[in-house]
Amino acid sequence: MTDVYFHNTEDGGDISMTNDIIDMNAGLETSVYLSLFGGNEDDPGGADESKAWWGNALETDPSKKYRSETQYLLRSIPAVSANLVRIAGAVNRDLAPLVEAGVLVEPEVSVGIPRLNWVGIRIATEVGELVFMEPWEV
Repeated sequence: MTDVYFHNTEDGGDISMTNDIIDMNAGLETSVYLSLFGGNEDDPGGADESKAWWGNALETDPSKKYRSETQYLLRSIPAVSANLVRIAGAVNRDLAPLVEAGVLVEPEVSVGIPRLNWVGIRIATEVGELVFMEPWEV
């Protein structure tokens, strides 16, 4: 499946264009990025869907709903190494619908603080490695 290539930048997610045509990609970058950073940034995930992204309202396939607990935590807990385990857990929970749908197979997640107020998320998959750098704003 080919999708718009939505990728991570230091300013958040972005798309690219070549010769006035939106770049497409058959990889996992877009699906994984939107699983971690799509949806409503005020949605903490979990059972309470009161702050879920409005686009989830009519979606029946759980693998296509964006809850983004990772995004929420990066904007609500301190940027300290003690919280890395919590971030890694959120990444795994955000990726769970992709795993259940068979899009990802046993992804290995590691999370670190590569520089002040930034988080690095590495996801090793059966087809390669994805690395995301995001500001940790609290």
